[in-house]
Amino acid sequence: MVQYSTKQAWLDLRVNGPVTSWHHIVWYSQLIPKHAFILWLAIWDRLPTQVRLQKWSLKKDSKCLLCDQEADSINYLFFECFYSAKVWVLMKDNLILKGLPNKLTGIIEMMPKFPGKNQIWGIVTRLVLAESVYYIWQERNQRLFRGKKREVEELVDIAKEYIRVKLLTLKVKKSDAVTSVERIWNVQWSRKEH
Repeated sequence: MVQYSTKQAWLDLRVNGPVTSWHHIVWYSQLIPKHAFILWLAIWDRLPTQVRLQKWSLKKDSKCLLCDQEADSINYLFFECFYSAKVWVLMKDNLILKGLPNKLTGIIEMMPKFPGKNQIWGIVTRLVLAESVYYIWQERNQRLFRGKKREVEELVDIAKEYIRVKLLTLKVKKSDAVTSVERIWNVQWSRKEH
């Protein structure tokens, strides 16, 4: 009789592929699972954008629901569209890395090169990216399925508040970087002095 093991079943079923250079941008201990999953789908171009649905002959109109200008594709939706570009610019305002590109593929290429992925600013930067993608996707879907629209500033305020609350759950040690995150993100951690 063979003993069943969930771990062994997972290892047997799992397809092992090469580790991507960007895996730590999406998967890290401080992530927000559903937001990381949407980011992962966006990076792999697996979100059901109108362009993708059009390829399956399921959708005729492929205009971006956020700006009604160009085709609703992953590249356009994150962050080339006027609406999403403005969201990204406002979200980046609360980062120390102002030079991040305004295109998802460029961001994914650049971020793995940043040092300190487990330091506070690395965590904040990854949260900002995931929240930006998640809330833009959510806004697009609300417009498509519910006919509801939010202004850019309202969406950004919601995303930033979500990040701020997530930051409050982290355990941090006193440092200049932590102090700057506290100031910029309006968080106050109770922490041990080491």
